[in-house]
Amino acid sequence: MADSRPTNSVGHVYLESESTRVLPNAQVKLTATALDTNYIPMANSNVSLRADKGTIDGNVLTAPASGTVTVTANAGGASAQTKIDVITQPDSISVRQNGKAVSAITLSAGETATLTASAMYRHLPVLGDNKGFTWTVQGNVGTIENGVFTASGSIGSGSVTASLGRISVTVPVTVTARALRTLDGFETSFATATGTRAMLSYNSEMTRVHNGYASARLDYAIGSEGNAYIGLNYAIPSNYDQLNFWVYGDNSGAQLALVTDTGSVNLGALNFSGWKLLTANLSAATAITGMIVSSDTELISAVYLDQLVLSYGGLTDTTAPKLSLQYNAASNTVTGTVKDDIDGAAIPTIRVTYDGKSYTSYTYDQSSGALSITLPAADGAQHRVSVVAGDASGNLSRAGMNAGTSSTTPAFNDMKDHWANDAVAYLKRSGISNGSNGNFLPDTNISRQEFAVLLARYLGSSQDHSSVQLPFADTNEIASWALNGAKAMYSLGIIKGSSDGSGKLYFNPTANVSRQEAVTMLGRLTEKGYAQGALKFTDSSAIQSWAAEYVSTLSEMGILTGFSDGCFRPGGAMTRAQVATVLYKF
Repeated sequence: MADSRPTNSVGHVYLESESTRVLPNAQVKLTATALDTNYIPMANSNVSLRADKGTIDGNVLTAPASGTVTVTANAGGASAQTKIDVITQPDSISVRQNGKAVSAITLSAGETATLTASAMYRHLPVLGDNKGFTWTVQGNVGTIENGVFTASGSIGSGSVTASLGRISVTVPVTVTARALRTLDGFETSFATATGTRAMLSYNSEMTRVHNGYASARLDYAIGSEGNAYIGLNYAIPSNYDQLNFWVYGDNSGAQLALVTDTGSVNLGALNFSGWKLLTANLSAATAITGMIVSSDTELISAVYLDQLVLSYGGLTDTTAPKLSLQYNAASNTVTGTVKDDIDGAAIPTIRVTYDGKSYTSYTYDQSSGALSITLPAADGAQHRVSVVAGDASGNLSRAGMNAGTSSTTPAFNDMKDHWANDAVAYLKRSGISNGSNGNFLPDTNISRQEFAVLLARYLGSSQDHSSVQLPFADTNEIASWALNGAKAMYSLGIIKGSSDGSGKLYFNPTANVSRQEAVTMLGRLTEKGYAQGALKFTDSSAIQSWAAEYVSTLSEMGILTGFSDGCFRPGGAMTRAQVATVLYKF
């Protein structure tokens, strides 16, 4: 049996390197320990290290650019050696970002990305870091130092290459414009703030919303006491020197100014009504601290603010992201791309719905803009997949498509071979419509009260609205089965009634809902931010002004297509089948 007692006399030296295969200039940790004659480690012995190539600092070897390094450890007349090979011709190189293999990089102008290269030799990893590789950039897309890539200030495409010896790996690089940043969209309800003769409050009345479902209302009172001021508290990150935001003007002529930590920025006169995009030069400011409304005359009024966006270099963005979708029946998946000319692929809003319900089984690659949606198992029915993409400026785009198989089974007895069977089947399985006595009556015109009930069911409104007081003179004519639905839609601002000129409002519950009325109700449910193109129907001039905005929006969204002759027939009645189709696409 070996003696286990310390002898305190050096008999051996143990020497080990972190790896025997390293990259040029790699930092290699060395472990050296003196052992006594009974092979017991000696805590207080002095072990010296030296290398025939490279340099040693403490217990760390900095490898040379090439060759084989012999490291010797000495202690009390005993010594040990180890050899370390510097690999200059690896078998392969790979590049990672945030621990994941990277095949392409998309960055905004001025952004940085830290890349990490690694090498393999004879199926084993080689120790080292980015300093062991030669890094180069192709194209005027930026600079790189030890794997840290900094994108140039202008858009373009090129590549980054990491090489060692004859082996290299190249990663394509795309530089987009620097992404704009949403400072505040006012989508989350907030407590009313009071300033000096001013008040900022949350607004959800959709006619005073430019983007999303909400905005901020700024009430002000200017009198002999002075101007109106409301405090704000927004930090301004570096690289942004401009604020873009929408103002719904009151045409008062008052002056509006933004206050920052470096002074005030005059935004001009409120000499307009409706929405207008304003820009403020932030210069060297690091914070927005308030807003001033001033005038030489006494004023009591209100304006609305929406979608505060940080920008730079005079850039504004009123164009929605580009969105495309494709359905693959074999894999039962929907794939597509989402890109933006200003923000690149860094889209802050991606929403997917499946049969009108929020759906989360999808992936989105911020670098490439690739979108992939994995659908539920096919069930022999047709389903609707819709995607909404929104950029930092609140611009929205929408695409939808059918997925699955068009059903040959009629949803109701009277739906056999009907063109709207798939849409009606959607209403049935979603519990929006159960028909009547086994029939749907697809070609029957739908009344205003029936449409209100369908909308309430579509929204999933199960609340008791019995306490809601309807202002309509014909409320007593609303059927009992439709009363809660009508109250629900009124409380949401979806139905507003019409006047006969005597000052009374009427709902006209049993009257047919016209196409422009139905589209207006749907439009009031739609968040703001979608493009509004010119109306292209042959009878566009017949569309009432109160409906034109909504007809334009839903047409741009792909929900309305009109008739084969190019007309819309705004005053015409809508059939139950047509309503089913619109709700299916909505």
